[in-house]
Amino acid sequence: MKKTLIVFTLLILGVAGARADLQKGSQSASVFFGGAGSNSELDLGGSGKGNDMIGHGGGALGASYLYYVRNEPLVGVGLDFNASKLDTDHSRDLFPGNDSNTYAHSAIVMAIARLAYPRGKLRPYIQGGLGFDSTYIHMDSQPQSGRTWSDTGTTENRTLFDDRSTTLALGWAVGMEAYLTEHFFLGLEYRNTYFGAQQSPTAAGRAQGLHDINDGWQISDILFRLGWTWGASK
Repeated sequence: MKKTLIVFTLLILGVAGARADLQKGSQSASVFFGGAGSNSELDLGGSGKGNDMIGHGGGALGASYLYYVRNEPLVGVGLDFNASKLDTDHSRDLFPGNDSNTYAHSAIVMAIARLAYPRGKLRPYIQGGLGFDSTYIHMDSQPQSGRTWSDTGTTENRTLFDDRSTTLALGWAVGMEAYLTEHFFLGLEYRNTYFGAQQSPTAAGRAQGLHDINDGWQISDILFRLGWTWGASK
């Protein structure tokens, strides 16, 4: 991640020259990639267990399209798709007496609105969006050494959550785009997305007293963009 950021910075600083201004009727499309993380927890306190992270930092990728509908201020509307994959969190607190592994994958589609600066080489923006999230959560667990499952006296690994839910999602972002040519740009963005979590345990999970989860989670991304703009310009 640090090397990618350095390369992007050098490219931005090393290019000079005037760029065409964006205006009403301009369009842009971009792809992006980067890192994902979350401070949300899988909370099993309602089932008499513990809580721990839904996953560690992972990766993200996606694409977006914008059509600018207003000048002064420059406002664009469009669509955004973002997929994030969190790495596995290993925990001894989530299910006391067991070693547990948890990870989450999220796919988010949003209608977005962006307020952007229209001219110059460096163009900051703020963005908001509303849409839908589809999140998959997996949790497996195995008794620690010297312990067994209470119902069978065995020690095998069991999958306790393996479910996907679709809920509303709300997000915001801040970023900067650097135009290397009249049409081609690089970008750096930080975004936060909030969504509901409605997950159900497996039959094995219910046998251990686990209940449905109804909670709110979030994912944060640091993204690098590569994009192209066309249409009306000054």
